[in-house]
Amino acid sequence: MSKEFAGKCVVITGAGVGIGLEIANQFADEGAVIAAADLCVTDGLAAVAERSGGFALELDLADRQAAPALVNSAVERFGGIDILINNLGASPVRSSFLDTSDDDWERLFQINLFSLVRATREALPHLIRTKGVVVNITSVLAREPISIQPDYCATKAATLNLAQNLAAEFGPLGVRVVSVSPGPTLTPQWTEPGGQLEQYAARHGCKPEDARDRVIPEELGLSMRRFVMPEDIATTVLFAASPRSRSLTGTEIVVDGGMHKSV
Repeated sequence: MSKEFAGKCVVITGAGVGIGLEIANQFADEGAVIAAADLCVTDGLAAVAERSGGFALELDLADRQAAPALVNSAVERFGGIDILINNLGASPVRSSFLDTSDDDWERLFQINLFSLVRATREALPHLIRTKGVVVNITSVLAREPISIQPDYCATKAATLNLAQNLAAEFGPLGVRVVSVSPGPTLTPQWTEPGGQLEQYAARHGCKPEDARDRVIPEELGLSMRRFVMPEDIATTVLFAASPRSRSLTGTEIVVDGGMHKSV
């Protein structure tokens, strides 16, 4: 690509680390101006926002006012929005559906679904003017639910459904809506000390690197026998948002190393 997003304003939620940060980096590399938010503005996010001529805000996007504040800040500073990336997501592991409380369900829907609803609702009038794009980061678990994440899987299924609804309503107005569904992706929630790799290794009596390189890919049925990398997701997001995908809307792009077996 050759700066095909030059001058475009890209709003990204949950951009502090992992997939969101890699998306921000790749858009900045292609000339976009980044307006991003996360609960913590990491050094990496601050650097990419500054490099792009944009900004990063520390916001709890589960709060009712936070996502609209991010969108409105971008509009006030840059005059409009071209692309909205709804990346924010939390994926806690539960012991059982029976042990997942009302508070657990409500908090996760606030983070994973309602933050997206509010950001999209606030952004759509501006995206209609720019004939813009919404890309929602969903999950392969929207279609492949697992018992240890009942609330997470439900939020991602709702996100996937909503994207199809929005694509149908706002397509005639020139707005595209695309879902990108990652499979197991090697982000800090897996790799950080005490993260999911160490937890998984402890449960299965193996080393974290063995869990990463062999046990988990085999158990999850990853045809590529490796984790997805954040840059794999980001590259797909840029493709989905680019003019080269002008006829792509209301659909889901799965990037999961072959975990979901389509028929």
